Amino acid sequence: QETVYNTLPAQQKHFILPKSEDYFHTHLNRASNWAIGAFEGHTLVGQCLIVNPCEEQPKTGMVDMEPLDCPASHISVLQGLLVLPEYRGHKIGAKLIETWIDACTATGKTHLLGETATDNRHSWSLFLNAGIPIVSWGRDPDDNTAVFNHLKVLQEVNYD
Repeated sequence: QETVYNTLPAQQKHFILPKSEDYFHTHLNRASNWAIGAFEGHTLVGQCLIVNPCEEQPKTGMVDMEPLDCPASHISVLQGLLVLPEYRGHKIGAKLIETWIDACTATGKTHLLGETATDNRHSWSLFLNAGIPIVSWGRDPDDNTAVFNHLKVLQEVNYD
């Protein structure tokens, strides 16, 4: 994350909300959460973090979005998709999203969420090209960045 962040021009640094080592430790120690990585040899060239809310920890981290009409355990949120600058243009971001969708399908997730900065056209285009439309927008409470919220419903389920 730090490598990608340090290569961004000042006007793009808000695309990434830096995460601490403690954040990664906590995230990866929650059994329901995932990390997906793309490697060339032993080098991590792309990554994304996946938050999978559950009944004990139902928060999605999404802002300015209506609550979803499904159990928390059916939701998956892609966060922090990053690709090293020298590996951009090789469809790694698209492959990370595709891998996430496939993992969600295999594990019974029905509602997929993502959040992208409104001025990060490349990032929100990745979601749109993967069939994950923009459904609302808001402001990230941590840094006031304008963001798009993306939602893809993989399977309609009657929860009544």
